[in-house]
Amino acid sequence: RDDLILSAGIRYDDFDSFGSTTNPRLALVWTPMPRTTLKGIYGTAFRAPSAYELYYNDGNIFQKAAEDLDPETIETFELILEQQLTPALRAVASVYKNTVEDLIVAEEDPSDGLVVFDNRGDAEVRGAEVELLGNWQDGWRGSLSYGYADAEDDDGSSLVNSPRHLFKLNLIAPLIGESLSAGVELQYESSRKTLAGERSDDFFLTNLTLFS
Repeated sequence: RDDLILSAGIRYDDFDSFGSTTNPRLALVWTPMPRTTLKGIYGTAFRAPSAYELYYNDGNIFQKAAEDLDPETIETFELILEQQLTPALRAVASVYKNTVEDLIVAEEDPSDGLVVFDNRGDAEVRGAEVELLGNWQDGWRGSLSYGYADAEDDDGSSLVNSPRHLFKLNLIAPLIGESLSAGVELQYESSRKTLAGERSDDFFLTNLTLFS
């Protein structure tokens, strides 16, 4: 069908440290109207433990090396709607669900009080994102986006270091044709849960850029 595309792939990796892993990825892309695209995406992936997570220790003063770590694995489902509003403006909205198994976290070993990395249960992240993108012929470009993510472990507790709300505004303006441009980016991030169980402050971050 001219309005339907199926993209399918598979990836195989083999590691000396923990063996092999096979991960598929499927995407179904439907274009019911010339300016409207709907995508359904499924896939699995993995993250191998880093050398720091596997081997770091400080002489068993505060932290010791992990005895054995498996890779984190993730299963993802995502539904995306893309809509071309005008020749210069495009809107994108998505919802997703990610399920993580064998999450690698740093925790205190109650037997000796030392911090160590270990595979501690599973986690689930559910969220949504909306974005408006603009690209004009005179060289102006910009984007405005908001993301929401609810990340919990298998006990229903919020994950450490995971903000729930993300906001970003980006604008690029040409100053001297294509020779010099200026950009401003504003990011907002909500509070995060800390290792100590407290909440960090939310914050704004502003970036200014000159590009030639």
